Amino acid sequence: MRASGSGLTWLLAAFAATALTFDDLLTGDRVPVYRDLLHIILPMRHYLAEHLRRGEIPLWNPLTYMGTPFLANLQSGVLYPPSVLLLLPPPLGSDLFIFAHYVIALTGMWMWLRGRCLSPASSAVGSLVFTLSGYLVSTMSVTPHLQGAAWAPWVLHAWERLGEARTPRRGVAFVLALCLQILSGSPENFLLTLVLLGVLELHRSFADRHQAIRRSLLLVGSLALAAGLSGVQLLPTIEYARHSARSGGLPYADVTAWSLQPVSLLQLLFPHSSISLPHGEQRLGPAFEASLAFLQSIYLGVVSLVLAVVGLARGRDRALWATVAAGGLVLALGNHTPVFDLLYQVVPFVFGKFRYPEKFLFIVSFALAFLAAEGMEALLHRREGARRAALAASAAMAAVALAVIVLRTVDSESYLRVIAILCGEDRPLWQFLPLAIDVAEKAQRLLLLLAALVGILVLRGVALGEGTLRVLLLALVAVDLFSAHRHLNLNMDWKELRATPLLVDSDALRESHERIFHYQTVASAPRATSLPPPIPGLAPWSQSIATGEDLRPFYRALWSSLPFNSGMFFGVANVSGGDAIARASDKLLLATLAALPRERAVELLRLCRVGYLIGPTPLDTPGVERVVRESPSPFYAYRIPRPLPPAQLVSRLRAIGSDQDALLTMTDPSFQAEKEAIVQSLPPGWQNGAAVGFTRLVAYEDSRVEIAVKSDGETFLVLNDSFFPGWEATVDRAPSTIYRSNVFFRGVVVPAGAHSIEFRYRPGWFYAGACVSLVSLGLLVVFARLLAAPEARTMPSRSSSSLSR
Repeated sequence: MRASGSGLTWLLAAFAATALTFDDLLTGDRVPVYRDLLHIILPMRHYLAEHLRRGEIPLWNPLTYMGTPFLANLQSGVLYPPSVLLLLPPPLGSDLFIFAHYVIALTGMWMWLRGRCLSPASSAVGSLVFTLSGYLVSTMSVTPHLQGAAWAPWVLHAWERLGEARTPRRGVAFVLALCLQILSGSPENFLLTLVLLGVLELHRSFADRHQAIRRSLLLVGSLALAAGLSGVQLLPTIEYARHSARSGGLPYADVTAWSLQPVSLLQLLFPHSSISLPHGEQRLGPAFEASLAFLQSIYLGVVSLVLAVVGLARGRDRALWATVAAGGLVLALGNHTPVFDLLYQVVPFVFGKFRYPEKFLFIVSFALAFLAAEGMEALLHRREGARRAALAASAAMAAVALAVIVLRTVDSESYLRVIAILCGEDRPLWQFLPLAIDVAEKAQRLLLLLAALVGILVLRGVALGEGTLRVLLLALVAVDLFSAHRHLNLNMDWKELRATPLLVDSDALRESHERIFHYQTVASAPRATSLPPPIPGLAPWSQSIATGEDLRPFYRALWSSLPFNSGMFFGVANVSGGDAIARASDKLLLATLAALPRERAVELLRLCRVGYLIGPTPLDTPGVERVVRESPSPFYAYRIPRPLPPAQLVSRLRAIGSDQDALLTMTDPSFQAEKEAIVQSLPPGWQNGAAVGFTRLVAYEDSRVEIAVKSDGETFLVLNDSFFPGWEATVDRAPSTIYRSNVFFRGVVVPAGAHSIEFRYRPGWFYAGACVSLVSLGLLVVFARLLAAPEARTMPSRSSSSLSR
């Protein structure tokens, strides 16, 4: 349904509220820094943009995990069309990339709601609730999930349109919408969108079974086409995933990490917020949760919640959407209910592959946005009982707010005890005072919003016309969500951040091709109140989120230490990093480093080309040297002397089939990495000797390494970069076998004399996927022609979008 002139005005009003909420993304000089953004996601975007500007497709990333596939990581966005925005100067390109997805979500939800015969005002309300509610605003810090959620209403809208009239244009539009959501990088949200679509189809009443079968075949065919068109991305991703720790399923504890804490439901009335302080510093508002949540906010808006209650009472399809919202909430609670455990046991191939149950709040947010739009529609059309339901919901919420205010005024000690009980912590009461003050302030805010809503409802028909009512309700929804979520994601000045001195010399690291390892000497605490247990070796650094009065110095200091993927801004390699698909070999290395005695862990890192250790605690390990910098920092840097070079020649090989035994051998003092290497099986005809030679690095590019070698006998060249299928080696342009060396690396046999060794990354699945995509493009043309046939245009039975209210 096309928006009329007045409808466009409502959409523009919703867009204006969205732009005001995310105004920092439009300035071109600030960058969001919270959680994964600054140190995992934005560096990957920077790396991609640098290659796109050179007209290259980055297939391999040499800077993370000692080298790992880049395009095959679905979240890299290499083939995702909106990534073209990254070509704009930083940080404007990445900021507009993020903002564009809020616009995509807003307009998609608008189109879907309008297609379901809702008025422009009601569609604007539903679109704002979906776009500015806690789920979408919070997923800015885990951007791929924002991207996947943003395309969901477009998929549903395209399917509804195709159901109304099976035309070539609508069929192609639906397939392309599916492709965009696949390429967005969030498999979880894609699957949840299909669940929503399937639920709607099951709810639809068909004139006959034949029509239902035709629609099902159309859906399956469209999904197959979308998967085929995305084959150039999906096939490399599937190959990459086969080598990940997820291929065999994740442990229940990992899957249910970041389950929604029941106490978080208080956010529906008392939202979390970021609070601006003088000079631009920001901090996170107080919270009831015992540990940091995956989503900063699940707030849907008090006014939106009242409208959703009206939608539950008087809206269309209310039983369906209530079931969807309730089911999503139960799943989001994860290990706090027995349901998730049962599903993990029964369908582990689904629930054992993805982490963090809080992600199920996506469908809760979607369902309640629709119900809020329906509630708005019921009020506008004066449906029987709609205003009464709104006043009853407002009265119930106001009673909670009044109880908070009265208890705080009458008995402040009891009020603090209630707050302590809700937090579930046994601490001195005075420590809960900041949270208690914040809750009281939010209770006053709640009363003000409800008073404004009730005033509007009471004055309707007395002093307010229909047009004024629409404007005031939309404005109240916008103000509610805007005030709660503006600047929820902390941001900093980009130039100031880039000017921060680093703890290590990035130029020297790029020249030497050495790596960094970020360590911690204790394990991560299971709860915020737990003392983290010490470990014998060096665990990968996992603490990157902080709360406090002023986060700006913390993030500047964190930036200076180049954690996770941050080195990608400077071309500096890191042994660990952030990658949605972590290979089993990477997990093995990190687990081994944590389990070994610290001195042996340092030796293993030396074999991995690590030249610097950076972490939050001091080290007293022999063999490492403290790096002293003029600028003070809460983090420590240490130099590991004599890290191995990128490539080396050895003349002795050991055959060890077990990776664990090989790692123990590699860290034994008797192992001489400069002279010997470990392989799973010896090359044919190999004889250990004492040949000597030297290597010279000719070229070290992302997907190509060339090395000049000269020796007086047969030797074995070890390239200290990670082993992975798709790498090919040549010796003087003749193909040569690559052997997995020292568990993680690549090696080739080199005859005596002078030779040129070249490694190239040519992933077969990428080229196979490109062929599948081309074939699918041809099939899409056939699909469009089939839809153009007269018999394909038969109208199905009336959809639920056109059912009477």
